[in-house]
Amino acid sequence: MNSLSRQVADMTDAQLLIAYVRLYDLLSATERAKLREEQSRWLKERSKVARKGVESEGGSLAPLEANNAEVTYTEKRLGELRARLKTAEKKKKTAEE
Repeated sequence: MNSLSRQVADMTDAQLLIAYVRLYDLLSATERAKLREEQSRWLKERSKVARKGVESEGGSLAPLEANNAEVTYTEKRLGELRARLKTAEKKKKTAEE
């Protein structure tokens, strides 16, 4: 179960990376720098959220709880980046017309 929850967390993180890179590619140099800093802060916070997501007293349940907290937090960020990506793609398309 812990292995599977880690795989789900890794797959969600991979989706996040794809959205991040796609958005990054559409931004100006200034916007890219802001996004990098924002993502760096978010990654640090995600680690804290995962640790705080552990409610058990350790044992085999702790990794599952941490992974689930990480997935939930990552899915939220993924939604945010995808929304920004959609807006940036529309903006680029409009500029090209």
